[in-house]
Amino acid sequence: MKSFGFNQFGGPEVFESLTRPDPELKPTQYLVQTQAVGVNPYEQAMRKGETQADRPQTFPIVPGSDVVGTIIAAGAEATELSIGDRVVGRASLHAYSDRVAIGRKAIAKLPSQISLEQAAALPTPGITAYDLLSETAMTQHDELTILGAAGVVGSILTQLAAPLFSAVTAVASDPQTIVSGPHINRFSYSDLLNNPAPQPLIINAVSGGRHQDVVRALMTETGTVISLNSVATDLVHDFPKATFISFNDAAYKQKQRAFAALIQAMEQGQLTVPIAATFPLTLAGVKASHTLLAQHHKPGKIVLLATN
Repeated sequence: MKSFGFNQFGGPEVFESLTRPDPELKPTQYLVQTQAVGVNPYEQAMRKGETQADRPQTFPIVPGSDVVGTIIAAGAEATELSIGDRVVGRASLHAYSDRVAIGRKAIAKLPSQISLEQAAALPTPGITAYDLLSETAMTQHDELTILGAAGVVGSILTQLAAPLFSAVTAVASDPQTIVSGPHINRFSYSDLLNNPAPQPLIINAVSGGRHQDVVRALMTETGTVISLNSVATDLVHDFPKATFISFNDAAYKQKQRAFAALIQAMEQGQLTVPIAATFPLTLAGVKASHTLLAQHHKPGKIVLLATN
């Protein structure tokens, strides 16, 4: 089968076409014929070699995890779905390929009304948003503030949270890039810094944990801050009675529950993932997607679409 990967670290130009054997299925896996792939920032870090310390890989490396396609084979213990089912899943690696193996607990049947682009954009940011929102269940607050609401994770999070809270304060650099809807109040960071009001429950969904100054301006003495990345140590020191949760995606095993909730929200018209661009799942398309990934492109997900 054809895959797209690299034999050295570097820029988008290191990608090359590779001919590899089909994945050897484990008993708990499905083999999926790829129709679309969602591109994630993590794959850029992998291409640069920045993930090697925590997750070492040997060359050639074929990145990618977010897949939409059709099941063409199944392991002996993978019995929940059937050959021919249209599915969305989250592979551990190798999604930039004609075919990919996905574990039975990281895959879901996809309704026909959900497009390839929307489905491929869903797994990693959608599951992350679902898991972040799950952390709020322990609190008794009926209002939520989301920083980074225009990003893909933040946008999904905002849409999932809106029916659950009486008010969602959604914050981004440009509030016009934030999804609108009932219970969603859109603000810029400067709006809140200039007129701070106490916010007892905050999710910082900004990549890299930026805008800690906004978190500080909005925090309450006994509030809760859930952060996609680590929380600044001075914040923890200065607010000893507050609760700080640094999100760790690897600790969560909720993929099936997340997929069920995300797909249902899409079916009911309550969730749309912003799409920044689509490219063909070809060598040129993969290189172009990573070139765009490195830029400050418009908010949204980049998706690769199979050409066969």
